[in-house]
Amino acid sequence: MTSVNGKPHNVLVLTFEIKSPAMEFFKKKIFKVNSKQKKILSSCLEEMRTAFGESYTRRGGERKLSEQQEWAYQIGVSHIEQFLLELMRESTFAKHSEKENSFAKKNIENALVAAIKDYMYENLYKTITLEDICKKFCMSKSYICQLFKNETGTSVIDYYISLKMTEAKFLIREGKLNFTQISEKLGYASLHHFTRIFKTREKMSPSFYEKSIK
Repeated sequence: MTSVNGKPHNVLVLTFEIKSPAMEFFKKKIFKVNSKQKKILSSCLEEMRTAFGESYTRRGGERKLSEQQEWAYQIGVSHIEQFLLELMRESTFAKHSEKENSFAKKNIENALVAAIKDYMYENLYKTITLEDICKKFCMSKSYICQLFKNETGTSVIDYYISLKMTEAKFLIREGKLNFTQISEKLGYASLHHFTRIFKTREKMSPSFYEKSIK
């Protein structure tokens, strides 16, 4: 290939024909060529130049190759095969790495959600906010909210309130504390606030719940 206006080429078009089912691997794919693969292509072009001159095209029956040209041609073909195999290996390895990284990321995310749940349960008798959780785990509010929602199907605060309501029902069934004491124990500012949250969540008042279990 010759340069254009004295400038070297930065685009290479290499065509060849291979009748093999293995070529389906390359169908409709775009690959980023690394330095090693570029060297293989460069070696291939050098051999094809030796075999055919600047055309790099072998047309059966039109031109008889010398022994040296035939050797160059065969070596050039082997470079093409090596180039394709390198692309396949690189692509396959990248997919495996991506899966491994995805699996590791999922494990980390699961562990983080589990730790957030444990933190909320440990602070069931206090009042913690979303900001407290973000500060505890050194994560942004948007990241924790999205992660928790994806993993549990509910928001962080909704989950925390659900834990409190589950504990409230346990304390009511236990019968050792009255409603005011339960609301204070769970960190609510007033009995009214506790009753309103309980009724919204459980579709009944604490007193009605108490009667229902008796």
